[in-house]
Amino acid sequence: MRQAKEKQKLRKDGQPRQKPGPKPKLNALGTSVSRIHAQAAAAARPLSVVDSSNWPGRDATLTVDEATEQCNKAYGDTAAMMLKSYKLAPGARPTPDQAKQMATMCATAYRCALPTLKASNAQAYIACVAQGVALDVFTGRQGSQLLYAAQVCSGAARAKP
Repeated sequence: MRQAKEKQKLRKDGQPRQKPGPKPKLNALGTSVSRIHAQAAAAARPLSVVDSSNWPGRDATLTVDEATEQCNKAYGDTAAMMLKSYKLAPGARPTPDQAKQMATMCATAYRCALPTLKASNAQAYIACVAQGVALDVFTGRQGSQLLYAAQVCSGAARAKP
């Protein structure tokens, strides 16, 4: 009996059977969620990687307006891309699952577009984080931690002789 159980675990070629790995999560259109996350992150990458003349990029010193515009553009472009991928009828709203997925993707794009936290960008960073909290990109706790980090950064810059 024991040999029969061991024999069942072998494939026809004599190799042991392996359990199949987890199946990737799919959205309603059959696209894997991890692939969509990768696409959103790619959409939110700074254009300076491609063409530095069009966009100041993450590492440039940005004004508050430029930084918030950069984050909002990433958020809006991702929302538009997601709505287009759903192929909805004119005036139709996404399903709750699609809306949740779209919110996740937009939040990821917004986070990727945040300016680098450094002393020269502290005000722009704070403005983007505050707006991100208002858009539900960050939870209250995450927003508090990011704002505290910006406060420490700007305080450390003032303390230097």
